[in-house]
Amino acid sequence: MHFGDWDLRPLVLLGLLGLLFVGQTSAEGHPESCSAEQILTSPCRCCKMDCWYTIAKTATHELGHVPGQAGENEALATLKLIRACMMEECAELCPQRTPFRPNRLLAQAAEE
Repeated sequence: MHFGDWDLRPLVLLGLLGLLFVGQTSAEGHPESCSAEQILTSPCRCCKMDCWYTIAKTATHELGHVPGQAGENEALATLKLIRACMMEECAELCPQRTPFRPNRLLAQAAEE
């Protein structure tokens, strides 16, 4: 993953580790699942949260530590599993969005 001359993998890894750490340390303050009302009002968000917490918790249990602690590949593999869960389980609940393509926006701005 590159943005210009920047390698974004370390940044993604740190972000994932931070999110997993915050999720682990603040579990008492934030429920890992949505309430019935939240499921009705935000089904897509709740489905994605469920994937995130389920995969992260399973990976932590299987590895014996937070994913990514023993290397970038653990973190990336966990992210891939979370994404696969979201695509498989949440596709019917989440509206299709157009992928963000900044080059297309720059081309449109140049034409105007």
